[in-house]
Formats: sequence, C-alpha cells, structure tokens
Amino acid sequence: MEQTSLSGKLAVILHADIAESTALVQLDERLAHERIQITFRRFSETIEKYQGRVRELRGDALLAEFDRASDAVAAALAFQVDHARYTDQLKDDIRPVLRVGIALGEVIIADKTITGSGVVLAQRVEQLAESGGVCITGAIHEALPQRMPFVLDNLGEQQVKGFDETVRVFRVALQPGATALPSKQNQAMGFRGRKLKQIAALATILVIIFAVGYWVKPWSPEQDSTSDQQTTLALPDKPSIAVLPFTNMSGDPLQDYFSDGLTQDLITKLSLYRELFVIARNSTFVYKGKAVDVKQVGRELGVAFVVEGSVRRENNRVRISAQLIDAQSGNHVWAEQFDREFNDVFAIQDELTRSIAGRLAPEIAKVGVEQSRNKPTEDLDAWDLYLQASAALAEFNSESLEEAISLAETAITRDSKFAAPHIVIARAKGWQYFFRWTENPELTLVEAIESAKTAINLDSSDATGYAALGYLHRFSRNEIVAVSNLKRAVELNPNDANIRLEYAHMLDWFRLQDRALPQILEAIRLSPRDPRLQMMFFFKAHILFHLNDFEASLQASREMSSALTSDAWRVNYHLVRAANLAEIGRKDEAQIEITKSREINPKLSLTFIKKLFGIANNHPDNRKAWLASLRKAGMPEE
Repeated sequence: MEQTSLSGKLAVILHADIAESTALVQLDERLAHERIQITFRRFSETIEKYQGRVRELRGDALLAEFDRASDAVAAALAFQVDHARYTDQLKDDIRPVLRVGIALGEVIIADKTITGSGVVLAQRVEQLAESGGVCITGAIHEALPQRMPFVLDNLGEQQVKGFDETVRVFRVALQPGATALPSKQNQAMGFRGRKLKQIAALATILVIIFAVGYWVKPWSPEQDSTSDQQTTLALPDKPSIAVLPFTNMSGDPLQDYFSDGLTQDLITKLSLYRELFVIARNSTFVYKGKAVDVKQVGRELGVAFVVEGSVRRENNRVRISAQLIDAQSGNHVWAEQFDREFNDVFAIQDELTRSIAGRLAPEIAKVGVEQSRNKPTEDLDAWDLYLQASAALAEFNSESLEEAISLAETAITRDSKFAAPHIVIARAKGWQYFFRWTENPELTLVEAIESAKTAINLDSSDATGYAALGYLHRFSRNEIVAVSNLKRAVELNPNDANIRLEYAHMLDWFRLQDRALPQILEAIRLSPRDPRLQMMFFFKAHILFHLNDFEASLQASREMSSALTSDAWRVNYHLVRAANLAEIGRKDEAQIEITKSREINPKLSLTFIKKLFGIANNHPDNRKAWLASLRKAGMPEE
C-alpha cells in the first residue's frame, strides 16, 4: 500500500465493507476471515488496474483513493460484476459480499492514515448501498463523463450522520447488457480508448454554458435527451444524409477511437459539399452501439439517406464496409467493401466520399471533389497521434489538456505541415487560459492564437482553423477578428453545427443577436438529436430575450422543457421563463418560476448570480439585462 504524507486535499474516496460480516463469521470464523481477505485482495487488484490507490484495510473495510470519479465507479462496478460470478462458484454459504460508497471530499493523508470529511462521507454513503451494490454522492454523479454505460437511480437527499446538510445520493449499476469498462480505461482513452469527440463541440458546450450565464453547476452530466423526441422533421431542399457511427469490428474496444475517427472524417468530407445537407456528428453518435431502424433514423434526423458501416483494423490491414440506404424505403442504394493496407486509409476515405456524393448529387462541382480529396498528412502515425490528441482534448481536465498538447506536438514533429494538430493545441491552450490552468495565462493565450494562425497558414481550406482563431479572440475582446474568422468558418463548411453554435455565441456575446438567431436555428436543424438540445434551446431563448421577443423566448423555453435531463438545466429553464414573464407583465407567474428555481438551488440570489456572471466573463450589457429582469421577477438580492 502506498504510504504518502500529504496535507489536506480534495479527493475521490471509495469505502467498501463486507455486508453482514458477523453472520459469516458465526458460520465458520476461520473460513470467513480467509474469504474476506481474498475478497479484499481481489478488490485491491481491481482498484490498482483502474489507477486507484488502496490507502487502508480496516478489519472488514477497505479505503481507496482515486484521481477521477469515473475510475472509482468503473472499478467498483467491474469488481462487483466479477465478484458475483466468483461467489456463485462457491459450494457453501460463506460468500462475502461488498457494499461500496464513493464520495468527493477533503482528506488528510499523514502518518500512514487517511482522515477527513471525505472519508466519513464515503463511509456513510456506503451504508446506504445494498449488498453487492454501489452508491455515490451527487458530486461524483456530476463529475462522471457523459454516456458511460451506467444506470443511475436518484435516491434523493439523505440526512447522514455527522453532516449538517443533506447529501444527494445515487445508486449506480451497469446498463443492462453492458460489460464493465476495460481496466486502465481512462488512461488508455488518453491514447487509443477515448471516444473521438468533435473539438468544436467541446468548446461550444463549455464556453456557452459559462458565457450565457449558467447559474448553477455547469459540469452536471446529461443523459441522452433525445429519447422522448419522436417528431418527424421536414426534408431539406437538397440531398440530405446522416452518417451513423461505424462499428468497430476489431475485437478491441481500445480501437474505438479509430472507427470513430473514420466516421468523423467522412462526415467532415461530405459536409464540404454545399449541395448536400449533412447531419452533425453529435446527433448521429446518439445511435452509437444501438440497433437502429434506418427509416426511424431518417424521420428523427430529417434526412433522405443514411450511411452505415464497419471497420476492422488488424496489424497493417484495414477493412472498411459501407452502405448507403434510402431512409424512406429502407432499400440499399450502394454498398462497398475495402480491404487494403493501412497506408491506403486516406484513399479509402476518398473513394467512400466520392461514391456517396456521386450517388446523391452528380452535379457536385469538381472543385468540391478536389477539396474533399486533400490528404491531411502523408504520415499515418502523425494522423493516428492527432486522433489520440483530439480524444484527449475531449476528456477536458488539466491533465488531459497537457496530454493533448504533447500528442499534438509529437504529431507535428513527424509532419510539420500537418495543420490539424495545431488546432488541437490552439483549443487546449485556449482552455488553459480560460480556466487559469497555466502559470502564465496571457502568454498561453498568445501561444493558442499563434497555433490557430499556423493551422490556417498550413491549410486555408479547413474551417476548424478559422473557428478556433475566431473563438480565441473572444477572450481578447477583438470583435472584428473574432466575428470575421467564424464567419469564414461557416462559409467554408456550412454543414458544421458546432461552428454554427460558436458563431451564434460569438455574435450574441458582442451584442449582435439579430445575426446570431439564424445561426442557432441552423445549428439545431443540423443536429436535431443532439444530446445538448436543452442547452441549444436555452441559447435560442437567450438570444430571443436580448432581441426583446419575449413571447418567442418563452416558446423556446417550452422547447427546452422537452429535453431537460438535469437539475442544473431545470434551474436555467425556470430562470429564463421568469425573466421573460416579468418583461411581459406576468409577475405572479414569474415569481412562481423564481420559487421553483430556488427550490432546486437555495443559494440562488442576485448576488450569487453576479458572481457567476463574473466567472463566466459575460458581456456587461447582457448581465445588466438579465439581472434587471430577474430582479423584476422577484429574485432576492441576497
């Protein structure tokens, strides 16, 4: 066991004990103690595989520390599943079963002991778990990444011994049919195991949440918000297509980043054709790992065609299968299989793109075809490093940003003319500046801007370079440069929903809401099944509020209500309604909305919101408008 002396710090603490240990000992004291020791030894091995550190063994209890909430939860669930199989093989009734509690709290590690409120809280939460179960606090729930294979059951506010305030507790289990995450999952995700997420999507989510006045915890996880939305969207006036996530057939889940990357690249290449309407990645990846009905997908996304495929990568060979399907009839329009050397992967992508686009729009201009055929790099190892860097960036914490920068820099050393890694560096350093995760924030911002400029100089046809540069200049308050670069990004790739979101946000921040509105509307249409729809509709309502179209803003809040998945966004929902109702004279209803928001977050007050506005660095005029309306609605000063 690691014996490190540390001062007080915030840590993820796992506490586990043997359920009904006294009864086991009464059956056979010697065998019970032996089985308990075996159980803790096996659990300790699992904890180490998930980057945890066993701090203490206390009789029939174990205490461990993790750096990440997701590691702790994954370790606990992996062990409980495996341990259930193990005990099922025993021939007698002496079957030690663990209860596990996980909490985030302050601890002190000194003199070979670990103490503090975090330890006590984890122990209290563990006592609420069932035999063989796992319970977590609300803080752990909020820190879990989206779309992990967990089922969360909200047990509500619990009064726990030794704490004055109630604690929100969740019961957590694996989704039916899911398997536990592979060992070292989060570490591997920094290289090959992270799900590739579009860089601009991350930037949009985080800064929009901060900059438009996200009044409560912005990092609250969200579940898929699309399950209850079954509306059929009208088809666009040009060929429309959605590319579903290609299935990883390699037998290695750590190769997901590769199949996801190929899917993302195909979406990007197709979106360059102005003659096509291409659904954003965030909406199509909602269907990842699910059995889908292509006709239903077509209705939900509002497209005429759907692409499905699979990827198998073994050694230096890659096999890609793809098919284009008419979403209205379900008939196959085209299908092809490519079995090549790995160094032909870009050629395969080009063939896929040309074949699909050719089937949909024969009139596509030659220049568009040539643009989509540009190879990002001749060095496949550099490209692979870039995919890993993109995945690290999407994990979003101070360590993963450093990792993203390091991987991107390594890619650049292999190919100095490869533009995309410079964009990763620009985005990562932009976030380091914003959250002050760097010793010299101002210098880091300068370096971020220079990286974006370098990317543009290397590839002036890549919309994401202009988007990164424009968004970084929001921090520098340079309206002309910020807006012009994002405008250019939209011109280069009008099908990119995330760039549209960033452009809308930038226009709104600089008080150009009349230009921001069509951008957010188009972003919603390009990504109608986006897991972030509650945020997108909130942003729409925010823009309409500043345009003084209060009735339309209320309608946007009603759209938002159909997508709500967390208390954080429910607070935003009530506050945006309160502000609009106050402005149209319906003050009694506005007061009800204020009351509902404060029932969820009792800390809410004008003073509290002002502080969050300061953290978000929101535009002064936007702050004044919201604060005035919320004051009129009845929000207390303190």
